[in-house]
Amino acid sequence: MRATSYFASRRGLTLGLTLAFASNVVQAQQPFHRGAPLAATASVQMFTAAGSVTVEGWTMDSIDIRGTIGRGLTPHAGGDRLAFKMSTYDGRQDLSQPSHLVVRVPHRVQLWLKSTTGTLTARALAGAVDLYSISGSIAAANMTGDVTAESMRGNVAVHGSPRWVRLRSGDGNALFDGAARDVAISTVRGGIVLRGSADRARAETVSGVVEVSLPMAGAASLDVDSHDGPVRLRFGPSPDAMANLFTLQGRITNELTNARSTRSGVEGSTLSMVMGSGAARITVRTFSGAILVQAR
Repeated sequence: MRATSYFASRRGLTLGLTLAFASNVVQAQQPFHRGAPLAATASVQMFTAAGSVTVEGWTMDSIDIRGTIGRGLTPHAGGDRLAFKMSTYDGRQDLSQPSHLVVRVPHRVQLWLKSTTGTLTARALAGAVDLYSISGSIAAANMTGDVTAESMRGNVAVHGSPRWVRLRSGDGNALFDGAARDVAISTVRGGIVLRGSADRARAETVSGVVEVSLPMAGAASLDVDSHDGPVRLRFGPSPDAMANLFTLQGRITNELTNARSTRSGVEGSTLSMVMGSGAARITVRTFSGAILVQAR
């Protein structure tokens, strides 16, 4: 009987602590809602320290912000039809009170969104978009305008058909999957994935893995620079490009054509080959990273 009572009391204590913790989480959040008229091409600037912000484009001529604000924080929001600004950060050093917001704006607005540790998401926007988080992840989908996204530690991913794309990360991975005129991606240790199509594409890393899967036809160009990270190029069955590949101390493996690399210096390799008419241009340079070319 005493054993049964003991375990029963322990279960009761655990349940009580769980409910108390859940109650504290709920109490740590305060509901927030703000709306205002907004022009179709207005400028919107938002800053949050921690939590998450999702911005979605819609057809209404207004901005609508809903969600929760960390308990004790004092949000500031306001502006006019041409410019709107909001911040949930009031100068505190403590980031334990996250805010979670869903924001709807006219899809052609110019958006500047910044966070310290928060996760940022943007969807269905056609204006210029600038997303920045120090350690949070960034995701953008169905984008048709210009996109700039940077996270020092988090992953960065963009999907859609933007005209111009700039992605940067330190330790996180960076991904672009879509169709764009101009794409540039850089990391320090994070991996890079570039697929879809691009008129002009550039990828640069120190030690991350670079994976490129592009059709490479017409006047398209691709430039890849890496120190010791491996580079993997995957092309369709009939690429139309001239490729110049060079590694100072690495190895080049070509599984796509019969062309073979030649020795460059003491340890390096180089490979130049023409596929089709050689209309597009491919240039890859590494210090010690291996280069692999294969069919997609």
